[in-house]
Amino acid sequence: MYEKLQKVSSVGITVFAACVIAGGIGTVVWGRPYPWVAGALVGVYFLFAIKVAAQWEKVALLRFGKYVGLRGPGIFTSFP
Repeated sequence: MYEKLQKVSSVGITVFAACVIAGGIGTVVWGRPYPWVAGALVGVYFLFAIKVAAQWEKVALLRFGKYVGLRGPGIFTSFP
């Protein structure tokens, strides 16, 4: 009945903001919008790829439907 919403971690938000800011600086320096677009795309990838498991959690990591291992607690990445 209730869907679990996709959570984004604060680390992912920080990396996203850093990529967008770096792309914005590159856009100002080179005068083209391409660095900003590239920074935004890389930032969106990291926004959803970086996960954080709480101290009391463990996460089963699956890649392409196959069990890779148990992760947690701490920061880990997964392919979105």
